[in-house]
Amino acid sequence: MRSLRSAVRRTMTPGSPWTGSVRCSTWLPRVAAYTKRHPDLAGPLTLRCTDRPELWLLAPCPDTAPKITGPHLGGAPHPGAGGQAVAEIRGDAVDLLLALWKRLDLDQLTVEGDADVARRFLASALTP
Repeated sequence: MRSLRSAVRRTMTPGSPWTGSVRCSTWLPRVAAYTKRHPDLAGPLTLRCTDRPELWLLAPCPDTAPKITGPHLGGAPHPGAGGQAVAEIRGDAVDLLLALWKRLDLDQLTVEGDADVARRFLASALTP
């Protein structure tokens, strides 16, 4: 796992195409369109980096990919970004990315709020 984290961390350097919104708000809707499967998101969820000032708010949308706003810098979503999150998943950017790709267990991240919403979201089809 250490070498995988190191490899992912190298791709997430400033200026890399994998930084910022590309990590979540670009590929998640594309995967949903390609696979015709949508993540199980029972309520608004926040993904927050602990090693950089970025977070994303994911809001459920029936029969489609979640509405994703972000990255929000400085710790709070913009007003009107999609509502109050019922759960928040926190971790280093690398660990969040690995969890979204099912390469890291949720118990290695911090979850606040409704842990079932976070668990169901990460267990659903997020990657091809």
